[in-house]
Amino acid sequence: MEQNTVFFIRKIILILLVVAFLLVPLVFWHGVFFPYTFIKTLVFYAFTELAFALWAALAVTQKEYRPRWSLVTGAVGLFLICMGAASVMGADAPKSIWSDYERMFGFITWLHAG
Repeated sequence: MEQNTVFFIRKIILILLVVAFLLVPLVFWHGVFFPYTFIKTLVFYAFTELAFALWAALAVTQKEYRPRWSLVTGAVGLFLICMGAASVMGADAPKSIWSDYERMFGFITWLHAG
C-alpha cells in the first residue's frame, strides 16, 4: 500500500475515533423512544465498526499495524473473554449479549468499546 494511502487511512481512523468517543455523547434524536441511549449507541457502533474495518485493512497490508502483545492487551482480552462467558451463561443470555433499547449496555457494546 502506498504511503499516502496509509497516511490518509490513519487520519480517517483518528477522525472516526475522535467523533465516536468525544462527539457521540452530544447526539440526540427526539424521534426515538429512548433518545438518550439508543441512537447514541447506534452511532457509536457505526463509527467504531468503520474505524475497525479501516484498521483491519491496514493490519492486513502493513505489518507495523498488527496488534502486539502487552499487559494491557492481555487484560482487555481477558476482560472481554470473562464478560462474554458471563453473558452467555447468564439467566437471560440474549438480553445479556444484546441488551435492550433502554440501556444498550450488553456484551456487544463492550466489544465495540474494547
